[in-house]
Amino acid sequence: MEDLTAKSVDATITAPIAGTVTAVNVTAGKTTDAATPVVVLQPEGKGYTMSFSVTNEQAKRLSVGDVAELVNAWRYDDLTVTLASIKPDTTDPGQKKLLTFEITGNVTAGQTLNVSVGQKSANYDYIVPNSAIREDNNGKFILIVESKAGPLSTRYIASRVDVEVLASDDTQSAVSAALYGYEFVITTSTKPVEAGKQVRLSDNS
Repeated sequence: MEDLTAKSVDATITAPIAGTVTAVNVTAGKTTDAATPVVVLQPEGKGYTMSFSVTNEQAKRLSVGDVAELVNAWRYDDLTVTLASIKPDTTDPGQKKLLTFEITGNVTAGQTLNVSVGQKSANYDYIVPNSAIREDNNGKFILIVESKAGPLSTRYIASRVDVEVLASDDTQSAVSAALYGYEFVITTSTKPVEAGKQVRLSDNS
């Protein structure tokens, strides 16, 4: 026992590569085994990575090479976060994608970063719920409500307006269309609705 103890004092572990020690997993007097890393080494010249999951729909709007924006960027010094890969998330491969980012600059292991990645916000003239967008052989369109005054009452008729979808997210779409901006757009109905047919407005309209 004394012989083994003597040999362990001032023992040297030689790293196989150049780098910086980012974590030490043992303390003096503790035991370890071959399956437990004694230290974690960040290779010299290699950057860090960070990963998180998003929905498949969100991933469709991203591309490898996209540069993420840092929230509160003024707090960081010369830091760049770039999307390196988009792969199925093994915890839910049918519904989610795992995004992995490469990080270069002044960063340390374990540091928390808040990032934003994807299409930048823009101002659009017309935004409608995704449920309002319809499509047939002639393209995409929405149905609006037009009023027609009659001798006894006002009738409401569904009218088709062709649209071009400029951008969309999980719930809304920005469209280009021949609209004034104050039309009533049909988003849901209790029965199938066709252009030219009379409709009845709900009590909440």
